[in-house]
Amino acid sequence: MKLSEYAIDKPITTVMAALSLVVIGFISLFRLPLEYAPDLQYPRMYVGFSYPSSSPEEIERKITKPIEEMMGTISGIESIRARSYGSRGYVFMEFDYGTDMELKSIQVRDRIDQVRNLLPEDLE
Repeated sequence: MKLSEYAIDKPITTVMAALSLVVIGFISLFRLPLEYAPDLQYPRMYVGFSYPSSSPEEIERKITKPIEEMMGTISGIESIRARSYGSRGYVFMEFDYGTDMELKSIQVRDRIDQVRNLLPEDLE
């Protein structure tokens, strides 16, 4: 007897076998250790800011460019991107894998403090 004929002749047995496989798979999904999938954290960081009642061009000229240039001096940056929108902007930074992100966050804060005097007073 073929497998398809058996499944058609005994539908309850077929459904129970399929359901058993799903339950066993679900249980093993949470119980098996993840030895071959290491815990990866992507070394990314961004600086976000808001400057109400301004245009994207003004934000780019007064805020985004100085912050982007200052962040570019941090060592270990793989890529840096900046976006300016209606009343806000972002500077995204990607670092090399294995970078200590706590140390880099301190360096980012230091760079922001260095460029703070060039930024508008009411910047959030």
